[in-house]
Amino acid sequence: MYDVASITQLLDPIFPGLFGVKVTEVGIEKVLGELELREDFYSVGEVIHAGVFMTFADTLCVVGTLMNNPDSKKVVTKDSSTKFMAAAEMGSVLKGEARAFHRGKSTMVWQVSIQTDSGKLCSIVTQTMQVLDPVEPEVPLPPITPPVALTPPPPPPPKPVEPTTTGEADATTAASATDKPAA
Repeated sequence: MYDVASITQLLDPIFPGLFGVKVTEVGIEKVLGELELREDFYSVGEVIHAGVFMTFADTLCVVGTLMNNPDSKKVVTKDSSTKFMAAAEMGSVLKGEARAFHRGKSTMVWQVSIQTDSGKLCSIVTQTMQVLDPVEPEVPLPPITPPVALTPPPPPPPKPVEPTTTGEADATTAASATDKPAA
């Protein structure tokens, strides 16, 4: 079974390691990682390139799939969907959390939430991973713990209703509307 040190050793000499992805926690249901944003991650308009988020998420999903198939070495992304919520500032550190939705012998589905180190949610990525050389696990995997749903913040409290004045102004207006001069 892999641990953070063996995953780091595996990733460091290849693209995810060269890109800067750091895996900080590994498990069969959850993988955590970090990625420091650099100037060369910019796209046109001085925003972080969308591929940075996808690369980060993909790496965490590959690691999670390997955690569930430690004897398999051929894992590819079968499907990926990325939703963007907010931009990340240059120099911030992205934090990623990948959670398993489905852990089968040959396919796995993961969802990754990516936020800045200040807690701003930037993107949600859902990926289906394909294990090209599935290996039957020696010990059956435990059932998946349902993922924690992201809940939106509560709505703001209602604005107080300003009381209407029923004083003299309203009475005068009402009286003048009914008191028409005689013709």
